[in-house]
Amino acid sequence: MVLGGLKVIDFSWSVPGPYCSLYLADMGANVVRIESAVQPEIFRNLAPMDGKSSYCHRYLNRNKDCIAVDLRNEEDATIVRNMLREADILIEQFRPGVMERLGFGYEALRALNPALIYCSISGYGQSGTYSQRAGHDINYFALSGVAASQMRPAVPPMPLSYVVADVAGGGLHGVIGIMMALRHRDQTGEGQHVDVSMTDAVWAMNAVAGPAALDGNEDENDAIAMLNGSSVYNYYETKDGRFLAVGSIEEKFRWGLCEALGREDLEALALQSEDHRPFCQALKEIFYTEDLIYWQALFRKYDVCVEPVLSIAEAASHEHFVTRGSVVDVPFGGDMRKQFSHPIRYSAIKPDYRHAGKDQGSDTEAYKRKYSDGPERAKD
Repeated sequence: MVLGGLKVIDFSWSVPGPYCSLYLADMGANVVRIESAVQPEIFRNLAPMDGKSSYCHRYLNRNKDCIAVDLRNEEDATIVRNMLREADILIEQFRPGVMERLGFGYEALRALNPALIYCSISGYGQSGTYSQRAGHDINYFALSGVAASQMRPAVPPMPLSYVVADVAGGGLHGVIGIMMALRHRDQTGEGQHVDVSMTDAVWAMNAVAGPAALDGNEDENDAIAMLNGSSVYNYYETKDGRFLAVGSIEEKFRWGLCEALGREDLEALALQSEDHRPFCQALKEIFYTEDLIYWQALFRKYDVCVEPVLSIAEAASHEHFVTRGSVVDVPFGGDMRKQFSHPIRYSAIKPDYRHAGKDQGSDTEAYKRKYSDGPERAKD
């Protein structure tokens, strides 16, 4: 495995850090989750559950070992410290200062292991006036301009159940930062502190409206009008209460959409650039005349950026995800769990699905025997 031999100690919880270390674990890194033996991670109990953990937790913590310790207990702290002496990467997502108070801050661990890459994922970063504030996706979107870019006239922003800031802002930027730091370490032998702010990340991800607002002094609403429902780019209800997603922005696709619908009489409306509302209204009326299954069959024949709005269960059986191998069976306790596959495809390497996320503290005793300073420490 491409990351085989890398040792990762993961203090994180919820979504951002675990999503980051999931990418590393899938590609062979030895990831050990450090959970509190005093206060079990609340995310394990997020409904729906399979008995001991949420299905989300089982997915995010695939391929990882898990130990439950009390870092305020010196014996447990020593075990974790011994693990960190030989670790390559640490991931944590507490508010700034918490790891220092526990005796596991970056400066203390750099003295212990100068090659350690220490990745901190937080809402607002390790510095700045907001560094100590609590937050969630909805707050990061609000502060960074993302929420405003989703607004339509006289309609408030819509909360997303898809945690983009956690997954993309925190988890994926954590992976990127760690890979950059690993490359630097390959060149210099030095570790470093990687500071990932979820707010900073979603701010920089605003690649359409952001540059126009910052560099061009353009009204950001003008820059994003094409993508926020002010154009043909929108969702349209069907007769049976389902929806179609229409992304036919380019003229060739709008022309093709008219052809697919057998409505060449709408081409003039479709191709005018100043006011899209008449064409959008026509589409609204047309799509409402048939059920979703009718439109699915029709648009399979036309490549015009029109797709059905599917549930996750429906998407799992869709030909795209089936042919891409996007659902995998992962071993767990003699059973198999269906999970999302590692989403990147490589020509020369493959991810490994060894097991779903373990029960709390499954590997505690094994790691205590290996890393304890006591006489019972196993000889390796």
